[in-house]
Amino acid sequence: MSREPAQFDMIVAGGGLAGRSLAYFLSGHPGLGEMRILLVDDSRHYQHRSIIYWYDGVLPLRLTPSVSYTASYCCDSTTPPPGATPPPLMTGEIRQVRTASESFDPSVATFMDFRSGDGRQPVRLHCLLPVSTREAFVETTRITRGDAPALGWPFGTAAAAYLRNTCGVTDFSTLAVQRGVIPLGLRRQSSRGRHLYVGTASGIIKATTGYGFTRILHQAERVASSFAATGSPSGPDPPRRFHFYDKPVLKMWLHDPDSAVRSPVAPRSAHGTVTGDCSGRRNGDESP
Repeated sequence: MSREPAQFDMIVAGGGLAGRSLAYFLSGHPGLGEMRILLVDDSRHYQHRSIIYWYDGVLPLRLTPSVSYTASYCCDSTTPPPGATPPPLMTGEIRQVRTASESFDPSVATFMDFRSGDGRQPVRLHCLLPVSTREAFVETTRITRGDAPALGWPFGTAAAAYLRNTCGVTDFSTLAVQRGVIPLGLRRQSSRGRHLYVGTASGIIKATTGYGFTRILHQAERVASSFAATGSPSGPDPPRRFHFYDKPVLKMWLHDPDSAVRSPVAPRSAHGTVTGDCSGRRNGDESP
């Protein structure tokens, strides 16, 4: 005997940053107390502790649920629309390292350090976030064309060279490694209707940096608030000025990466440090 599909008010496809944030805001909104929410995810494909949007080579992450569900609305963070190929990809590893002696200043973080680049495609950059005098997170990232992810590139060798040449660290052990791919420059998708794209799949990521933490949280809160107010979810419309800021830099990433690194319009295009409280979030974005 066949069983009728379960009925929900909202299906959230994908249990990463965007999906879980949306489920959190929907379930906690005072105007949506009786809402039935289903979060669908295939956790075999990525690490739940990952701080990167897509883990390893799963781009995009496709869900294959074994049963059918129905809902009034679906918010999808798992895959961009068909044909939505990002011009460049930000591919990288984040390594948690521990040194044999005191090597880092926990009050100083380094973001988007291009000093180790070789001047040839693809662009390479590093970020360093110390959590103590002997432990730090080291990010090694390459920016490549959308059809050429760099997952097979020796990120570990590059990270070791960066620590040696820039930080003077030669004796260290790797405690954990996270890998990921972030698409840059996806065209923004409609945030209205019964099937909404959210998170990275909606093109909300800052195109020239890969940052999106606060953008995703703002989007999730807006979707929940609009659902409570009108009965129909909708996301925020992005400021168009960022499109004009990002477009020339994205072109340079692809066609003239050395100029992109030196360009005055490229955000954080040179080595820079942040002093003080370094407990900030990775994938944060100071702009909405």
